[in-house]
Amino acid sequence: MPSREIIESILEAGIRAPSGENSQPWRFKIEGERVWLFNRPEADQSLYNFHQNGSLVSHGTVITNLRLAAAHFGLEAKIELFSDETKENLVATVDFKEAGSGAPGNASAKNDPLYAAIEKRVTNRKHYNKSPLTDQEKKELVAGESEWVSAGPHAGSALRLILIDDREKIDRIANAASTNETMLVLNRHVHDFFFSHVRWTPEENDRQSNGFFVPTLELNAGQAKGFKMMRSWGMARILAKLGVAKVVGKDNEAAYKTASAMVAIIVRDPMPRNLVLAGEAFEYAWLMATNLGLSVQPCTGALFLAEGIPHENWDKFSAAQRDTLLAAKKTIYETIGVDHHKEHVAVVFRVGRAEPPSAQAARFPLSYFLKESDD
Repeated sequence: MPSREIIESILEAGIRAPSGENSQPWRFKIEGERVWLFNRPEADQSLYNFHQNGSLVSHGTVITNLRLAAAHFGLEAKIELFSDETKENLVATVDFKEAGSGAPGNASAKNDPLYAAIEKRVTNRKHYNKSPLTDQEKKELVAGESEWVSAGPHAGSALRLILIDDREKIDRIANAASTNETMLVLNRHVHDFFFSHVRWTPEENDRQSNGFFVPTLELNAGQAKGFKMMRSWGMARILAKLGVAKVVGKDNEAAYKTASAMVAIIVRDPMPRNLVLAGEAFEYAWLMATNLGLSVQPCTGALFLAEGIPHENWDKFSAAQRDTLLAAKKTIYETIGVDHHKEHVAVVFRVGRAEPPSAQAARFPLSYFLKESDD
């Protein structure tokens, strides 16, 4: 049986996963060689997280890291999703066993380069240089579909990856995705949640250990000045009347358009299991990109906001805002080539070449996530 020390080392790799607003919505309970992975709904109650769908994708990214880290220590992580309905917010049980003899998808090689990429993986919001991806890079980026899911631990899953490198399609997705940033100026619920998660100084970043550290937003001098003014909702309303929302949208659209490619992860429907699987494939692709020297930025915010509009989030947006977000969702689906009646776009991210990010947001230590009882 692996020691507690090894299990905690594996979990340290697990919590290097990405999450919406850097909310880190996970909790672990260790029982011998088994780990229980729980969601923390209180970590993200935003309009971006309708039915905790965004957090479920984040849990999938944790699971990929756990698989890779387990293999690094000569173990295999046997995952069972939603294994006990009596345990509130349980996402998965993870049993660590001696690794098998190279079963496909189990990442059994102890020196798997993707394990090393876990520590290096980071969001990069800089402008990319638009240079085309090589055929080999494109092949490796979507390897998650064949190597990780279809032939791996989730064979037969209704999941696929689509890579888009047509410049006109990238531009359309970039325009639609930037609708997310306009809502920071136009919608108080989105504004207040976002700015409550902004960390303005290194000291605040270290103390809070979640949210957005301002330098990671890669703002130029003019943008930084306007951004600081917008932290007040009253000032944001004034700036919105002056057309600043359009400026914010165009600035982010311009950054998104510098992508070499957009990648979408598609599932049959947004049931919890499928969203976790989408998160697994997302992290796998992101780690592949990291190993290739490529930068990544998620661009799913507008889709996440649109998800809740037909449901309980309807009254959180004005009629014009609802129309704008639903039109953005329609554009993204049509550009990717997905019928929203038959499939669900779980993740969209841009990928390309860029200078390293200016900073990284702080994270909670593992001790913050360890759960000693079922209470």
